[in-house]
This record gives sequence, structure tokens and C-alpha cells, in this order.
Amino acid sequence: MLMVVFSIVSIPALIPFLNILFDQQPIVTAKPIWSWSKEGIEDFMNYGFSQVVLRYGKEQALIYACIVIVVVFFLKNLFQYLSLAFMAPLRNGIVYDIRQQLFEKMMNLPIAYFSEARKGDLMSRITADVQEVEAGILNMLTNAIREPLMILGAIVVMVFISPSLTIFVLVLILFTGIVIGGIGRVLKKKSSLAQSQLGLLVARVEEAISGLRIIKGVWRTTLSDSAI
Repeated sequence: MLMVVFSIVSIPALIPFLNILFDQQPIVTAKPIWSWSKEGIEDFMNYGFSQVVLRYGKEQALIYACIVIVVVFFLKNLFQYLSLAFMAPLRNGIVYDIRQQLFEKMMNLPIAYFSEARKGDLMSRITADVQEVEAGILNMLTNAIREPLMILGAIVVMVFISPSLTIFVLVLILFTGIVIGGIGRVLKKKSSLAQSQLGLLVARVEEAISGLRIIKGVWRTTLSDSAI
């Protein structure tokens, strides 16, 4: 949540200050009355930034602005790193539980099942497929908590800056979401096929390594017959 906060306020909070600093907005000397309206918030921010420029001068105020930008981005990246570090044990624990349940399921299967199933395919299920679960579902769960906060905060800032442009962006996002959803359904089918082919590949490699002596013997016999 802290990473989301610093991501949202990193640049928009400095826009009024930069406008005053570079004479895009007149300096406000009279203290306005605070209100929760858009105009009231803008007037109060402009007054506060104007006081900084008047007290320290433009050059010193620009240095302070640069320091604030560096600090905000540093805190955003720091909290992003801490969020990943906090989630790492959880992600590893979930993957561990899934693999343990898969292993216990394999141990409880009848012997007849293993006479037909490929060992390499089973190994692919417990390694590659579980890795896909970690990369897909767990990332989705993380984004399901983080991204709504990011979107909500971004929409609030966008509406504050330009309501008409916000409506245009929301319509564009809706159109993009429909297109990406269609592409995602196609990729889902291809991803399932890719995982199946990966299991077949691992199975064939495992069979080749297990029967390496027989394969080498047949191969040498074939070379000898060809030479004769």
C-alpha cells in the first residue's frame, strides 16, 4: 500500500510546485480558506508552494524539488522491494504445499497407473506446471490486491487534473481490455498445449536416459551393420 501511495503521488504532487517555479502559475501571497473542493485544494497547494519559492528563492526551491523527487522515488522502490521480500516466503510456502500434495497423490496412486503413465510427464507436472501456478495465479492474487488501489488512486488524480481526459482514457482502457481478453483466451489454449508438449519432452528425455545402455547398444550395432 505504501508503494502504491508513493507511486501515485510521485509526480502529480510536484506539478503545481513546478508550475509556480517556472512562472506557469502566479505566486499566491494571500492565504486561502481551506475547503475539500478541487479549487480549494489547488489554492491551498499553490499558496504553500508559493511560500517556499518566496522564502528560499527559485534556485534553492528547485534544489528542494529535486531532493523531494529523489526521496519519493527511493521510497517507492524501497517499499516495492519490501513487498516482494514479504511475499517471497508466502509464495515459496504455497508452492511447497502444492508439490507436497502432488507427491502424496502420486504415492497413493495404484501401481497400474504408473505402468501406463510416463514418468517424465509426472515429473513435468510436479516441476514445470507448479512453476506456472506460481508465476500465474500467485501474481494474479498479488495484483488483485495492489492494482485496484493503484487504479483507484490514479483515477482520483486524473479526475482532479482533467475530468474530460479521464473519461477518454477510461473508454480507451475498456476497448483495450476487450482486445486483450480475446488475445488471452487464445494464448490460454496455446499455453495448455505448450505445457502438454513440455511434459512429453521431459518424458522422452527421461526414457532415453533410463534406457541409455540399450540405445547405445542398438546405435553401435546399427553403425557396425552400416560399415559392413
